[in-house]
Amino acid sequence: MANFTLYSPSEQVASHLRAEIIAGRWSGTMPGAPTLAVELAVDSKTVWAALNLLENEGLLISEGTGRRRRISLPPETPPSALRVAILDYDPLEQTENWSISMQQQLAEQGHSSFFAEKSLTELEMDLGRIIRLVGQTRSGRT
Repeated sequence: MANFTLYSPSEQVASHLRAEIIAGRWSGTMPGAPTLAVELAVDSKTVWAALNLLENEGLLISEGTGRRRRISLPPETPPSALRVAILDYDPLEQTENWSISMQQQLAEQGHSSFFAEKSLTELEMDLGRIIRLVGQTRSGRT
């Protein structure tokens, strides 16, 4: 009989986040646990535990309470060609077929992509707020 390993929810989330970090989805700092919990549709306590596991592995470095964790990739990790930030009109569009298809096509070409933390409607189409978000978003060549 083959070995069977049962992973806790936090270990499963940590595994997913680890793969996404190594693939280049995030660089610099990780999104906060509440944001990740919504994106992954899991409890925020599960995400906190997963982030702590990644800290213990040395993949994330704590910057203090209430601050984002810094990503610390191993030196042998090859960078992705491009890191593309997707700024949607509406936050619900992240789950629509065209959004998923766009991310898949970028991944097939060796690029990483992610959705901006806020949508244009959440920014109320305010140019100043959009410029600030774009300035704070890490994308481009990795």
